[in-house]
Amino acid sequence: IDATAASNPVPVLLADVLEIEMHADILTTGCTDIDTLLAGGEGLPCGAITELVGQVASGKTQLCFSAAIHAAATHDATVAYLDTTNCFSPARLRQIFRTNVAYDKDFTDDTLQDTLTKIRCLKCFDVLQLFDTLEHIQTAIDAGNNDFYNNLKLVIIDSIASVISPILGCSGNS
Repeated sequence: IDATAASNPVPVLLADVLEIEMHADILTTGCTDIDTLLAGGEGLPCGAITELVGQVASGKTQLCFSAAIHAAATHDATVAYLDTTNCFSPARLRQIFRTNVAYDKDFTDDTLQDTLTKIRCLKCFDVLQLFDTLEHIQTAIDAGNNDFYNNLKLVIIDSIASVISPILGCSGNS
């Protein structure tokens, strides 16, 4: 992360931003009602930051799991899942796939395995690990020689609060 770039932002033309947004891929979360609330009623826009906020145990992680499995299965995208709470669950991903994705489509166990290989869980238990991981992802994308990162459409940080809150002197449970 370059602190100089953050303190000296590069001006961006609104027309350029709108052009990018008009051509951005939209990924479904797997929940039609939530997709309706996002990105003009379609889902999660690629290239944008979407923050999920809610009480403990309100379903934020489950929505992240659902978005990850749907991006990998139905959009043929790769997903980097940055787990800061050690709550990543491949078993839960399989369950979501079988009940929500494969329910109305002709998917097999081979499709499930192929889908799961498109999701990488990266563990980050403090803010420095998180920054290092994000920098690694950016470097891999810029290099352009890794199929996983070339097709990366979704980066999930679950949860940013758990690595930022200790710095602020709070508990990081939300």
